Amino acid sequence: MKFTKQLSLISLILLSFSLLAVFSPLVAGEDIETIMTQGDVYALDVGSIYVLYPQESYQRDGFTVSLAFFQTSQELVEGDISLYRNGELLNSENQALDLENGDTYLLMEWNENLMENASYNLNFIIDGEEIFSKEFQVEVKEKTIVNRTVEQTRITEEDQSVNTDIKDLVISNRDYSNLEFDNLRRNAENHLVIEKTLEKETILFMDNTSLITSKIIVNIKPVNGEEILSMDYIEEIPKSIANSVSEIIFSSNPIVLKDDPIIMWHVETFNETQTFSYEVENDVEITGNTVLLANVASEQEKSFNWGILFALLLIPLIAGIIIYFSRFGPKK
Repeated sequence: MKFTKQLSLISLILLSFSLLAVFSPLVAGEDIETIMTQGDVYALDVGSIYVLYPQESYQRDGFTVSLAFFQTSQELVEGDISLYRNGELLNSENQALDLENGDTYLLMEWNENLMENASYNLNFIIDGEEIFSKEFQVEVKEKTIVNRTVEQTRITEEDQSVNTDIKDLVISNRDYSNLEFDNLRRNAENHLVIEKTLEKETILFMDNTSLITSKIIVNIKPVNGEEILSMDYIEEIPKSIANSVSEIIFSSNPIVLKDDPIIMWHVETFNETQTFSYEVENDVEITGNTVLLANVASEQEKSFNWGILFALLLIPLIAGIIIYFSRFGPKK
């Protein structure tokens, strides 16, 4: 690839770009002719910017924002072109390319999944000063559903092993001792029953695309309806289901022990079935590793210290004997 002296600004933009530049063929997007003929053009002191993005896109579909920058200034300055979604910096792919007439331009693309109510901001900063800014939104179109099927599978085997990471996170969050943790876990194994169901929903749209969502439904119920004073339900969710908590829809907000993700629900006194669920837009075959801790009323009664009670009863008995003999005992 040939670089002319006029490419100095573009070279510095690429070198000082806030993300690592990727000098490889762009994986998606439009050719330069399409960007120049269909995109919006903005004349700046240092050159011209062409921006092309869709006005609307279907729900859950991806879309591309394309930008081409042609330099006219000879001045050596540092620059930064960035695209933000709701304030979050987005990754880009970029190249410096040549036209047939010898002009060189910077081509940048952002490939994104469509999000409802998302605001985008494209800006160009040179020497710490913003010389260009554009805000826009992409309208979300709903797809027409032609078929919907739901399949449920009962999960019969549960791995309730506790690794050191989970135990440390729970102990830190709930302020338990190691002994308390072990006792509460033993209580849960003896007094709680857990049932898991994997529910898959497959939606077919008019444009022959489809969407599969997987929901894990967890029912936890006390044995024989006994009273549970408190319960901690911990779920370690595999990365094959989700990489982070942000990718999961929960039935109720859990305590996030780790974004990896490891989550926990804490429930106070109950004697009936408690239901929880979490859902991902993914076709999964497994569920998370579940750990239960329980404070059970019946176990508290068993743990009552009868030795202390006996000692308390013995005190008045001994006092009575002493009083009796002091009054009615043989006199010297």
